Amino acid sequence: MKILLIEDHQFQREAMLMQLELINMPHIAQIKTAASGVEALQIMASFKPDILLCDLKMPEMDGITFLSHISELSFTGSIIITSASNQIVLDTVKKMCMNYHLKVIGAISKPVKMNTLKELLDLANVERLSSAMTPIHSSSV
Repeated sequence: MKILLIEDHQFQREAMLMQLELINMPHIAQIKTAASGVEALQIMASFKPDILLCDLKMPEMDGITFLSHISELSFTGSIIITSASNQIVLDTVKKMCMNYHLKVIGAISKPVKMNTLKELLDLANVERLSSAMTPIHSSSV
């Protein structure tokens, strides 16, 4: 499982990266970080994450704009929103993502709690495995 953590605040980015490393799940293959939506899009040109941890308030390109961009790229992985915003904002962003056909599996208020992060990563792994096992139907002409 590949993870891309998008967080503009260096301390919070490093803290979440450390939490991800401490969780030490065997199915986490690689973790990359980005300080902005622009940097994340550049990384995603060559790195295909299964999970995005995305902050909402960032300079250059905020999380909402970034999410609209990845919907245009048909991103099929799981998304975990990380934000200090209130629940109304988080719910609104989740609804927006549903309209964009993005798979938001949760929203975490900051500071991120490691047990909540682990539960969402477990859920993302289940989602990833179930979508990998879904047969692709082809029709013959």
